Amino acid sequence: MRIASLIITMCVACGSLASLAAEDTGTVVFIGSYEKVESSTGEHCYGYSVDIWKHNNQLFGLFHYHTGLCGDPPCGVLDVARYDVRSGKLKFNVATRLSNFQFLGTLTRDSLSGSLQESPSGQTLWTNESVVLPRKGTQQDDKFYEMTRSVSEWHARYDSYGRCMGVTAYMKPSK
Repeated sequence: MRIASLIITMCVACGSLASLAAEDTGTVVFIGSYEKVESSTGEHCYGYSVDIWKHNNQLFGLFHYHTGLCGDPPCGVLDVARYDVRSGKLKFNVATRLSNFQFLGTLTRDSLSGSLQESPSGQTLWTNESVVLPRKGTQQDDKFYEMTRSVSEWHARYDSYGRCMGVTAYMKPSK
């Protein structure tokens, strides 16, 4: 029963992003990059960053898990299960090579804040952390992310990131 429930949950989750891949109409709009990454040595970094775009009234993006050497952290595609435009409430799941995450919180122009649960891959134990990720808000940063204007362009850019799980499976444009 538990396996069947997991498969149903995964299929419902896939549907939200699969519909994004099904049609490449409309413009992809960059919402923001939110991060809290720290380093005491300049060599090792710890924390999280999230890049969010919108396409056809659906949010999607990448979650980066910084744990170890700075640069090129493991990442995964957000599975946006629920987003309420009025309240800013956001819930998503994401898998990286190292861990699975569940987020429940609030997205505003200035921050992404809430509860982040983590379960290392292959384990069933979840830890819970309260996070506040301020918006990384330089115009130069925004211009980099805004260069992606369609699902096809987004896929072409991020599919080559071998460290990002889920890009190929969920964001491949239909032909």
